[in-house]
Amino acid sequence: MARAPPEPSRRQGPGLPQKLPNMPQPAFAWRVEPVVFPADVPVHAFFHRVQSVDFHLHPALELLLVLSGSIMVLTDEREQRIDAGGLALIHGNQIHATHDLGAPNLVLALQIDPTVARHDPYFGRRRFDLSGPEPADAQHAANLLRLRYLLARTMYEIRLKRAAWQMEVEALVLQLIALLVRRLPSQLIEAGDASLTADEAKLLGPRLRSAADYIRQHAGEPLSIGSLAQALGLSSGYLARLFKGETGITFGSFITHVRLRRSLEHLDSREPARVIDIALECGFPNVKAFNSAFRRVYRCTPSEWRRSRRNLALRELPLSAYPRVDEARAMDLLAAYLDAAPGA
Repeated sequence: MARAPPEPSRRQGPGLPQKLPNMPQPAFAWRVEPVVFPADVPVHAFFHRVQSVDFHLHPALELLLVLSGSIMVLTDEREQRIDAGGLALIHGNQIHATHDLGAPNLVLALQIDPTVARHDPYFGRRRFDLSGPEPADAQHAANLLRLRYLLARTMYEIRLKRAAWQMEVEALVLQLIALLVRRLPSQLIEAGDASLTADEAKLLGPRLRSAADYIRQHAGEPLSIGSLAQALGLSSGYLARLFKGETGITFGSFITHVRLRRSLEHLDSREPARVIDIALECGFPNVKAFNSAFRRVYRCTPSEWRRSRRNLALRELPLSAYPRVDEARAMDLLAAYLDAAPGA
């Protein structure tokens, strides 16, 4: 009888995670997305165009491969822009949100049933790092090339449905899981994650939802953790601890995210306002702060973003057509990743 893999050591490196402190489960504070896997394969694969999906979580491990355009992925660990050819990994039950950057994009998403990794009893506690070592490492680049290849092959097998395709898909998913465990650096969160009492957990859900709703409604006004706590009838220290501990996102980061998303609507309006007016309307104290936050996330100034949108509008299809995904084009773009050396 095969033995289970040994408890990972504290040394960080491929397949050797480092333990992290306890992290609370956030399922009661954010929307839980049900993922339905087909009866014959342990993966849900689809193409889609990312527009704006607010913070949520699901039990599946999710891998995103951006085929064209760019998207922003926010998790409890980082805020990351992913350009064409880039990868994002979202762990099971990890809070995350995605949104576009003002232009069309095309993304391949694979949601993997975590029970497929049954030979690794620690898989559900692993947190993989796609960013790799610094400086850049040739082996890590080869690992990511292999990962893209496995994603592309999996989607092709699902679409073509050739003889024994279910077995091929399951084999590819297992190769993908083995690649993550063996070759990518990872950390190990502690088991249990019971840092809140049952009473606290019961109370926290509706209050954090109320906090998020209050921030969205008052994002254009001066906001502080103190004013929010007073509106909700909580102490500022208690609310700050719950907000950060339960979401992994600071109070300030969440407000900035909401304000920037609101600013995109103003910048894209057919009745354009001055940048300074948009900054103040969305709750930024001045244009400098608005430009700095905008450039940090979107890698351009608000004025540059507006100009790029106007130029793009001259050659785009109507907005109503964007939610439809051109699957033939997506498969063509995916074909480039099948040329990767499978033995990397």
